[in-house]
Order: sequence, then structure tokens, then C-alpha cells
Amino acid sequence: MEFVDNSVDSDDVRSRKIPNEKHPILEIHANIDLDRRNIWIRDSGPGMGEAELLRLINGIGRSVKRDSPGLNGQFGFGVHAFRAAADKLVVYSTTLADPSIVRNVNLFRNCSAAEAPEDRSLDDVYLNDPLVSASVAEDIFSSTNSNLFPHSGTSGTVIGILNIDPVW
Repeated sequence: MEFVDNSVDSDDVRSRKIPNEKHPILEIHANIDLDRRNIWIRDSGPGMGEAELLRLINGIGRSVKRDSPGLNGQFGFGVHAFRAAADKLVVYSTTLADPSIVRNVNLFRNCSAAEAPEDRSLDDVYLNDPLVSASVAEDIFSSTNSNLFPHSGTSGTVIGILNIDPVW
């Protein structure tokens, strides 16, 4: 639920920053791969640039939403909640500023340090990322289409919660 809340909150912030501009309707898709014990959450929100991703992975205990009425996420621990139930969290995000660049970061349960986000082309992610290519090939994203992001050529974020403990 934490990741769905983040999608809604980021879209709300986008709407507040540019109130008179028409924004696309936010789409959020959750796909569950029972065989691999993975959950994929994809949205058509504003996406995250490098600075936002760095704040996400390194800002434990610091929430930019703390004093924002109507937004969830007051404590700054939510994105790291995956550690209670899964081995790995992967994030792919692209922004309207450059929808051809996908920022990718991986977080692991047993490692507090995270690597800096990596900028990749969408083609590279599709062709060379084994998690994405296997999930697309096996129609894990088939509830709408086989695209990584809900709308091709726009912004969005994809979160993969991977290898969830069987007891969950």
C-alpha cells in the first residue's frame, strides 16, 4: 500500500505545482507474480529525477511530506518497508523532461547502502534487464499492456518488490 500512496501523493504534488495545466489521469497498476513471489506496481505519475531518487534511497527518516496536509508519508521510512517482507526493491522511473531516459536503482534487504541511480535507455531496460524482459515476455504486465510504464512516451515509475517471503 505504501507504494500506491506514493504514486497518489506524487501526482497530487504535480497538480499543486502546476494547477492550471491539464494533467493525464493517474493510472496505477499492480501485478502479482505468484510463482516468483514478486509484486510490480506501475504508475503514470510524474516520475522521479536523479535527485528525487537519491533522496528516496538515502533519506531514511526524512520525509519531504511531513508538513504537507493531505499527503501520506510523514516519517520517511515507507519505501524501506519492503525489507520486512522481501529481498529486493527495484525502481525504474522516467520523467516528462526526458522520457527516453529510465533511472534505475536497486535496494537490497540486507544492505543499507545503495548504489547511485543508473540512467538507462528504455531499449536497454527492455533488452538487457533480465527482470523486465522476463516479466514482459511472460505477460506479468498484461492487465493493460506489455509496456513497462502504463503510457509509452510519458512519465511514470515502476516498483518491483522481489522475492517476497512465503509467509507473507
